[in-house]
Amino acid sequence: MVRLKGGAIQQWWYLRGQRKLVARLRREAHEKLEKAKAEGMKADELNRLSDELFWDFGAYADRLDELESQRLIARAQRWGVPIPPRSDDSPYWYKSGQLWTWALSDEGKMKLRHEIAAEVEIAHKPWLNWSALIISLFSLAVAIAALFNGGAPPNVSP
Repeated sequence: MVRLKGGAIQQWWYLRGQRKLVARLRREAHEKLEKAKAEGMKADELNRLSDELFWDFGAYADRLDELESQRLIARAQRWGVPIPPRSDDSPYWYKSGQLWTWALSDEGKMKLRHEIAAEVEIAHKPWLNWSALIISLFSLAVAIAALFNGGAPPNVSP
């Protein structure tokens, strides 16, 4: 199992680079296949080439999914969100084809993100209510102080 090192920004930057690499490898694989089709390559050779090309970037994609899953799981654990159990028949997990590591499926990632967002909202809601109340009281105090100090400021004409 690979672990991400560094702070949140370093992890984000690394994952961003890995996403770009996987997208570039996928795009290059499709371009090579289209070029081979245009050159008139036989069907069995095309299948072999397709397997080779997609095997190359498949390992990168599996590793990226594993790292993103670990990062999301760590965030869920910080907020106390339960993580769905790993199993072969779970819609939230899948085992990668090349590295044989567990990663969250798109549905699993979406479920965890929604549950984390709900926990964050619950945690921040009291602070938002109190801060709105304090700001309102402060502006009321400023308005009352302005009234007792002579009302509105004088009009200055040029």
